[in-house]
Amino acid sequence: MIEDINAQAHQLLDTLTFAGGNVALSVLRTLSQNRLGTGSFTSLLGMEIIEADGGSAVTRLEIQPHMLNSLGIMHGGIAFSLADVTTGVAAATLLEKNQSVVTQDLHYRYHGMVRHGAIEARGTVLHKGSRTVVVQCLLTQDGRLIGSADGTFALMTAQDLAST
Repeated sequence: MIEDINAQAHQLLDTLTFAGGNVALSVLRTLSQNRLGTGSFTSLLGMEIIEADGGSAVTRLEIQPHMLNSLGIMHGGIAFSLADVTTGVAAATLLEKNQSVVTQDLHYRYHGMVRHGAIEARGTVLHKGSRTVVVQCLLTQDGRLIGSADGTFALMTAQDLAST
């Protein structure tokens, strides 16, 4: 089965222009890593959880060609998404049984550009209440601050999620 998928992927790549083929190959490589395993979106981006415990989380993302915008820099949505996932994972480390978190609000600030390499995000819970969790996040590349975020996550039960 995997051989059939590989053959189909190569046929698709052969029909694309050089630039399109490079982007498609980049996406396929990222999907094949399947690092985070929490959903297809995070798998598509290739996010990796380095650590997650006690109200904090560290994630990593290797920048791929398909993540760049028309200026050749990482698309802002990639950084925002990494911050959202990282803050959500940090909040989730403090959940009680049968609880989940969903993003209620996330404010992201861009501090620097990224063209290639890996970025790391560190999320830290600032406050956990009875209904919400407040988390901050710093994104860096080789120690250089490239973005920061703070977010509020709603605490949800399975019953809350079933009724929405």
